[in-house]
Amino acid sequence: MRPRTKVALLIGWLMATPALRAGVERPSRGHDEPGHKEVLALDRVPTGCRDGAVVVGWSLRAYEVAFGEDQFLTFKGHRAFAMMHLAMHDALNAVVPVYRRYARVKRDPDAHPIAAAAQAAHDVLTSQYPENEAALGAELSAWLDRVPDGEGETRGIALGRRAARAILALREGDGWDLPGTYRYRMVPGAYQTTPPWSTSPSSPPISTSSPASPPSAAPPPSRCPPGTARSIASRGAGTVS
Repeated sequence: MRPRTKVALLIGWLMATPALRAGVERPSRGHDEPGHKEVLALDRVPTGCRDGAVVVGWSLRAYEVAFGEDQFLTFKGHRAFAMMHLAMHDALNAVVPVYRRYARVKRDPDAHPIAAAAQAAHDVLTSQYPENEAALGAELSAWLDRVPDGEGETRGIALGRRAARAILALREGDGWDLPGTYRYRMVPGAYQTTPPWSTSPSSPPISTSSPASPPSAAPPPSRCPPGTARSIASRGAGTVS
């Protein structure tokens, strides 16, 4: 399944009601075509409830906060964005398990997804931008006002907090902000600055920080499957060296 399709499907069920979520069952294992499990689970959400407003809303708020601090001249804002969306992803998939979660977050099918996603986003951003706690708290309140009072909201808030803590724990000490400099190499083909900009690139250590990938993710495939070179040679396209 293409990344854009996956994101669109994930956003599609964000506004599902507790009654709709209760009707989502674990997909059958009788199908193995790509994307079938995701489509099967998400198709149970009526079209009228497929609204990713909570994701868009928190993305706008995160952009305002990050841009207001350093205009994205460092990678702090980008990292905060990534952690926020990972926490929201894990919170939502702890309600309805459509995609694999990044951190170990216990499932809670009775949690309200909007409360869970909003609380997760809030907690991640306040951990990175504590001076914006008032504005972020107002944003959270606005989203929680849309959620019916009751156990679903309470469980959603608790789930969002767990998801945020789990992602923040995974990223703690990832090395993104370690001091460092970029050393230019005066050799043909090496990158050089473009005048009049002559300062060091922002956050050089980001290149060696821990990647934001799921636990035990499979390594990327090789450029050519095993035996490709031999197959090409056997067809007279060249020789194997």
